[in-house]
Amino acid sequence: MSIMQESKSFGMIDLPRNVGPCFRVWQSNYECVTVPTGQYPTRAMWQGDSIIVEFETAPTRVYHDVESAAYDQIY
Repeated sequence: MSIMQESKSFGMIDLPRNVGPCFRVWQSNYECVTVPTGQYPTRAMWQGDSIIVEFETAPTRVYHDVESAAYDQIY
């Protein structure tokens, strides 16, 4: 099972302000992947097999994997 599938099964994403501009995708209570974004996201959520990440002053991103470059932008 891939990290993205494990994370979707667990279902938790958070936006830690003390870590830097990123979001975290949790695989379990103790394991997470931190995905750098370059800007602070305002909201992140699962939609199907993708993660939607919204920003205050930047286009919304749709992540297809838990890598910082694995996204498409929505304008």
